[in-house]
Amino acid sequence: MLKNYQSVVLYYLVWIMSGDMILAQSTFSKTYHLEVGPDNRAHFFFLQDTNFIVATTHDGDMEVLSALSRFNYDGSILQTNSISDFVFGKSRSVVLKDSGFEVAGHRWSRDDNQARGLQLLNFNNELDIIEQKLINYEINRVTNFPGILDLDSQSKMIFGSFINTSSIVDSGAYIGLLDRDSDSIQNEVIYKGPEDYPYINFTLYDLQQTRDSNLLFIAETEQRDESVTGRGAYFEIVKFNREGEILNKIKSKLESDKSALLEGDDGGLYFFNDRTPFLLDTILPFADSFGGLVKLNEELDSTIWSFQIKDADGIDESRGHTILGISQLKDSNFLGCGGVGLKINNLKESIGFLCKFTKDGDILWVREYGIPIPEEYVALETTGVLGTGRIEDCKELEDGRILCMGEHAYAKPETSFYRELWMLMLDENGCLTPDCDPTLVLTNTHSVETFREGNIYPNPVSDILHISEVVFDAYKIYDLMGRLVQEGAYSPTIDLSGLPASGIYVLQLKEEGRLKSVFNLVKS
Repeated sequence: MLKNYQSVVLYYLVWIMSGDMILAQSTFSKTYHLEVGPDNRAHFFFLQDTNFIVATTHDGDMEVLSALSRFNYDGSILQTNSISDFVFGKSRSVVLKDSGFEVAGHRWSRDDNQARGLQLLNFNNELDIIEQKLINYEINRVTNFPGILDLDSQSKMIFGSFINTSSIVDSGAYIGLLDRDSDSIQNEVIYKGPEDYPYINFTLYDLQQTRDSNLLFIAETEQRDESVTGRGAYFEIVKFNREGEILNKIKSKLESDKSALLEGDDGGLYFFNDRTPFLLDTILPFADSFGGLVKLNEELDSTIWSFQIKDADGIDESRGHTILGISQLKDSNFLGCGGVGLKINNLKESIGFLCKFTKDGDILWVREYGIPIPEEYVALETTGVLGTGRIEDCKELEDGRILCMGEHAYAKPETSFYRELWMLMLDENGCLTPDCDPTLVLTNTHSVETFREGNIYPNPVSDILHISEVVFDAYKIYDLMGRLVQEGAYSPTIDLSGLPASGIYVLQLKEEGRLKSVFNLVKS
């Protein structure tokens, strides 16, 4: 049973979900229940001149629909078109055409051979399918995680992982080099293990072109001689040329999701690794966190820097950063996005996070964002008030703002894990409000209590809050979305009557810029 103060948060949600949460036209955080299906699984999105398009797949009652939805840049849905029995890949790119665009995917259902192939779909700008081609098909093989990559004015690549559905162990990746206009196949590359130890799992992510016109991908893999549980035993990073010749390859033990990879304009290779503390001189002690980044040189034979710490004392298993995407910004710095765990009332949750960092491995800022579950489902929810949130991908707009896409999930009567599409439009500093602090103060209970000098009363409070036994010169109040809603200079009493709604807020007390205390307060 949820505690009373958590229920108050969900009263606050009514205001959030009403649309009034947009503090300015330039930024927003919204969730969407798209009408094409009950379970919105975010796959990818891409930008157009006056709008952007999001690809989602919807799963429920053993029926699968995928949808393309067009949004304008204030987050309003302009158009949606669905495709039955089809799954989009989690490709980070599409091939843009004068009259539309091309994406990759596969059928959800299998044919009489228990197979499904890799397909290329050509859409017009009205989101209708103009042409659909089966690029790679083999009996008893199932395609997963398809994608497409625009190489140049003459060529493109379509790719996907496959697994054999017969008794023969067989898994790997198919990569096809195609003529950009005619779709004719110029070359095909199939990555498989040796005959003695074939791959039984091969999941390819983030195929991309390098600055020397070769190709690069990261994959989670497992071979028959590897005894593990889960999706894979190892991750592999492979660099190869258009003829399929492997130029460089590294293989290391898999300890968490390995789905984010990027070659920067300096030739350095950035990817996600596990157990990496964010050591920040900021408002919260992130030294007890794990999940982060490694940078390799262009030849993949030397580590330039990493945040990696293993078997270290003090790592808090209740929080863990998983990076799902990395992109380079116009200022030559980098942005990582993903999810991070936290605790509320000793119940585990997860929220989305962003981290901006430099080529030298210096973290510039970290942001965390989440959305409470709707009030009518509180009694059904066993994991707390925030459900499960993650940010899958972010793209920088021409004006410097950051548009992000992800998922928000919680329990409903008809499904134990209901997903909504989640979109955030942030400013160039990753903020919903200007000049937000280095990171959101919503975190696990232990970290909050680290900054607990003085007392506040009454709590819950209707109008006037009293503060005692602490020296401070400034205060700030945030809502649970990380937005600054009130601030001021020292006063032993603070008038809260102007707060926008009842609910839970976070009060910071600072002295000479240093954080002295953090309190959760309830506005009644």
